[in-house]
Amino acid sequence: MRVYALALVFLVLLPESPWEGPAPNETVASLHTVAGASGAVAFILGVAAISASRIGAPLAIRTYDWLVIAALAVIPQLMLLAVEYDGLLQRLMVSLGYVWLVAESTRVIRRVRAPSPRHAVESERT
Repeated sequence: MRVYALALVFLVLLPESPWEGPAPNETVASLHTVAGASGAVAFILGVAAISASRIGAPLAIRTYDWLVIAALAVIPQLMLLAVEYDGLLQRLMVSLGYVWLVAESTRVIRRVRAPSPRHAVESERT
């Protein structure tokens, strides 16, 4: 996930085409594409690794992981086929990634805040 975060930084620093100012730079646009592809691959591999480590996790959580992986693998292909919708598809792809990150962060926070079984037994004794 660190590679994904680093790729997001590079995507911001290397815009494919600036909103204002000089004409787009082909080198910067190419670097933007490389950063985007690298980030997508890193994210997919990260989600797959986390999902594979979820031994005993509910099926719904693992299914959601793999649906996100499938969507993030398919959407770039759709962007090539439906160029007129590539901006919308790109935003959908990024949104799916953010939703997965928020859901995963929420699960981690809940796990950290949950009392350990040992702590629960000790509190029952007092």
